[in-house]
Amino acid sequence: MKPITILFTAALMLLSCTSEKQDSAFVHKTVNGTDSYFSTSPSDPDFKYNFREVLKIEGEDTSSDDPGRNFYSSSNIAVDSGDNIYIVDDKTNTVKKFDGKGKFLKSFGRIGKGPGEYTRPKNLVIYNDTLYISDPASFKIIKLDTEGNYLSERQMTARTPEFLVPLSNGEGFIGTDLRAEAAEKVFLISNVSLFDHSFNKVRDYSEVRMDFDPSNPKLNPMDFMAVYTAGSGLVYIADISEDKYQISAFSVTGKKIMSVGKGYRKVKLTYEEMKKLGDQVKVDTDEGGPAKNSVADIFNKAVHGIWTDKYGRLWVLASRAKNSDEDKELHFDIFENGIFKNSFVPDFYQDDTDFGMNVKIKFLNGRMYLIDHSGDNICVRVYEY
Repeated sequence: MKPITILFTAALMLLSCTSEKQDSAFVHKTVNGTDSYFSTSPSDPDFKYNFREVLKIEGEDTSSDDPGRNFYSSSNIAVDSGDNIYIVDDKTNTVKKFDGKGKFLKSFGRIGKGPGEYTRPKNLVIYNDTLYISDPASFKIIKLDTEGNYLSERQMTARTPEFLVPLSNGEGFIGTDLRAEAAEKVFLISNVSLFDHSFNKVRDYSEVRMDFDPSNPKLNPMDFMAVYTAGSGLVYIADISEDKYQISAFSVTGKKIMSVGKGYRKVKLTYEEMKKLGDQVKVDTDEGGPAKNSVADIFNKAVHGIWTDKYGRLWVLASRAKNSDEDKELHFDIFENGIFKNSFVPDFYQDDTDFGMNVKIKFLNGRMYLIDHSGDNICVRVYEY
């Protein structure tokens, strides 16, 4: 074959694998079947959500004479098909069940080593009206019915999957597989993985390896915290990065379908944020003074959380630099079909409520559920949108 023919054939093959579309708000490329979107500005600057609070469940109800009713600290809620709400109380290590109108129904769960008992309920999810409680300290996952009755449990031989997200198509759960490897150095390894209903690992989607050196003043737990969700048949995983804003979408089978990106400028951690992280970040600070040990060199992660709502839109909790004292560094970016629509800070969200990876919201049964720690009394708020 002549050289010119070879070059022409190669050019045709390249064109068949790559295409590009330029828009004023984004650039779209398709490379080997993977769509890549990079947004430079909102495609719909007037877009916003209208939220309406339809329910508020106070953590402490002084009018109740049931001692099992109250909850005092929570990071996890779930909802069954009848809109009953299950709140894990981190202080008493129990699960509180309320109906869809906020009426307290029952409390269940207890600490122990027997069947159905746990050391600490770390994660609660519901699939097909079956409750799954992950207890990493006891290396097991417990199955209960919606009345709290024990069904079965799976004793794990290694680390217990955590932060589970059920797949809507019934193929299992997405979760993190955390472990440590020790040789000359200690490495912490975090995989985002697919687990079947018996919690056997099916496949890994991503892996993060972190050199764990407690003497390192820049040791940051956010370097190890995977940010992911699932919705509309896809698994979304954010890059753990201080300077790159990118989220990858995979099919359940593990094929990369799409990447979503957006222009981003690095944001430094403030002294107040370092104090909020507390002992999780191994950096010394002086009360009321500037932080020591290169705090100025530690930056916020670009992406802190991702969710999908009932419309199939992707919510991204992202960092941004403040232009004034009234600005909030964390805000939500909304994407639809890979394209950035607009960003906003909802009225229900306050910077001092939760920080970064600890923002506690869930989209369940067509509603948004928010665990609100901003006042003296914890509460769960429910919104329609």
